[in-house]
Amino acid sequence: MLVLAKLQQHGPQMQSELANTLGLTPGAMTSIANKLIDKNLAVRKYNASDRRIIYLQITDEGLEVLKDSQEKGEALHLEIITILSEEEQKQFLATYEKLLKSFD
Repeated sequence: MLVLAKLQQHGPQMQSELANTLGLTPGAMTSIANKLIDKNLAVRKYNASDRRIIYLQITDEGLEVLKDSQEKGEALHLEIITILSEEEQKQFLATYEKLLKSFD
């Protein structure tokens, strides 16, 4: 899902760029790309001016799978949040915001 999300956000990318961005080895990225392609969630696109440059691009089916996954994740987060008291929800959100800021 992380690879699909990056492709959706930033458009087609070279596998080496994705590997660097996500902290993956080139071999792991190739394995992930092959699995996404086998499931028709992504395709390889060749650069017209230099066929040695290959981009990974999300497909319409990949977009649908990503959207479905995000919706399920949001529903799960909402379910988890409703278990907490109002005070616990405030603490959780403050902690979550602090974590997000640390990644910027």
